[in-house]
Amino acid sequence: MSRLTDDRRALFAVLAEGRTGRFLVGLGFRILAWEPPSPTGLGDLLVQWGNATPVFVEVKAPDKEGEWAKELSLDELLARKALGRLAPPESGAVSPVEMPFQVIRDKVLKKLTADQPNLAVIVDDLRASPADARGVIEGSVARFFGSPDVKRLGGVLFLKPETVWGRPVYYLSNFYHNPNALTACCLPEQVIDTLTASAERDAAMIA
Repeated sequence: MSRLTDDRRALFAVLAEGRTGRFLVGLGFRILAWEPPSPTGLGDLLVQWGNATPVFVEVKAPDKEGEWAKELSLDELLARKALGRLAPPESGAVSPVEMPFQVIRDKVLKKLTADQPNLAVIVDDLRASPADARGVIEGSVARFFGSPDVKRLGGVLFLKPETVWGRPVYYLSNFYHNPNALTACCLPEQVIDTLTASAERDAAMIA
């Protein structure tokens, strides 16, 4: 509760963790622990599919403020931040995965061990969401997974909450497993199949 009443970033971080838990439970996963230990403190979730090996999950919630910080002057950034999520949408070419992959490298990888399956979940509020970019970002994902520094990462799940007035929140998903992950860090086949099927259903719905 203290995090829910903290600043904006703490609020959106804890909402992203809760949304991830809700999404995974809806697919049939069990949450074994919130805030499981990691080498640099605490992770976000430890989940399990059936009797498969438990998966350590780290959740991040990148948003437009992070993108603006790279593009705007300090005065412009402060003016945009004052508007929060009411800021007008931006136009222009934006990579859907540039910010998420930067966040994974800067904040997720240090929490992963080399002896268990690991999953990064990105619940974003970006100008171009990777959650609905299936068929567009595969080349960027392949290059990312080809980097030696991400071998402890078993996969990436992108989530985007969709809300329509009067209807339940729907979570649009997109998932990629890392074919180059260390053997101990690879996601169980049941996990890969479940998350892939969810992403393919969502991609078909968008199409």
